[in-house]
Amino acid sequence: MLVDSEIKLPALELTGVDLLCESWSDYVMVYDYVIDQDELCQSLKKALNRNPYFGGRKLCGADGKGYISSDGGASIEFHHENTELPDDYVEFDQDDDHLFCDRSNRKKHRASRTSLKVALFQIKVTTFKNATVMGFSVWHSLADGTTFFDFINAWTSIHRDVEVPDINFDRIERDLTHVDSDFSNSLKKISFYTDKEKKIKPMQEQTFVLTSTQQKQIFALNNPHQTVMNVDILPAFVWKLILGSLSASNMLTASLYSVYDVRPLVGVCDNYVGNLLYYPNVTVNRSEVDNLSVESIAESIRESAYELLDEADFILDEIVWLSKHVTSLNKSQFIHGTLGSAIYEDAVIYNNLSSLPLSRMDFGNGAPSYIDCPLAEDVKDARFITVFSLPSNENDLMVKVNLTVEEMKIFEKSYHAYIQDLCQEVEPCI
Repeated sequence: MLVDSEIKLPALELTGVDLLCESWSDYVMVYDYVIDQDELCQSLKKALNRNPYFGGRKLCGADGKGYISSDGGASIEFHHENTELPDDYVEFDQDDDHLFCDRSNRKKHRASRTSLKVALFQIKVTTFKNATVMGFSVWHSLADGTTFFDFINAWTSIHRDVEVPDINFDRIERDLTHVDSDFSNSLKKISFYTDKEKKIKPMQEQTFVLTSTQQKQIFALNNPHQTVMNVDILPAFVWKLILGSLSASNMLTASLYSVYDVRPLVGVCDNYVGNLLYYPNVTVNRSEVDNLSVESIAESIRESAYELLDEADFILDEIVWLSKHVTSLNKSQFIHGTLGSAIYEDAVIYNNLSSLPLSRMDFGNGAPSYIDCPLAEDVKDARFITVFSLPSNENDLMVKVNLTVEEMKIFEKSYHAYIQDLCQEVEPCI
């Protein structure tokens, strides 16, 4: 069924960054209680009144620019199983199609400049006697993780009759006439239907659990004097293991790109709608990897983040530059530079989602007991690290790693050997 907002707004123009995110993101949340269907639809309608574009459709204007309408409705499907939630209903390593609305139309949606039939926000709700499983799908051009979770937090707050803040639909505008910076590295020209298929190796995603005890031991060993922030030790630790597993290539360097939400940095409000992520990077010579300590890598990661503080104008100029060069008419010719590096070069993208405010995602009887984010379709061919807190114990971390099949064999062996030596026991790969 479709749930539409009562409020209609002019079509929202997509930025160049938004257009480069022509894919879908999926999220799954499990609640240890049954959520009433009628109440869920009522609160969803109110949430859509706050942000009608989550009930919109993909449009291409006469000017060749991409837009999102504010009408059409969000799609929500309900299913009921007259049993308790099976232990294996939601698992990391199984096909997850049963968790989401039909995803077979995504290729056609991607190829269409205008698509009035496909809802840009879709929810599949499966209720059991003791639980509710919610599978969310959102068009990435509409929402990065920050925009998505802003909507979910607003929806759950409205469901609990809690007041929510207004939202910002403004677009960023700047005069680039006198800008000398070269942003060409932000784009990689590519054909998704030829070059990509020829060059991509089979990928494999694995999920590991790092208990709070294991984390403390890793921090104690690699950061004994607290010279760097522990939050940077974890990606440094995982990346160094990955560097040791990278396939032989002609690349002399390897890079780690960290995902940062730059809304506060560039002076827009936290609930700006769209994609406003940036990727400061650390680059090392592959020949020097063995001599690098986890601590020194962590220090470089922190320095790259600090440099963002001086780059707000540069970031804004780049966002506007991309909007001038990427349109609905030519977007299939390009891929975002960072993503291209993680697919075609020796680069890894790191996304830390461990600080998500799970307690706010409460539909009335508590936060989700489980949350996961399968890799979006446009990053399944990229080397990737994603970190979540385990809802059952927020001090434990779920670390998801995506590498080539060959690299994963080496990484998994190195990871387990390291943990075994460190803790005398290995937390199983789920």
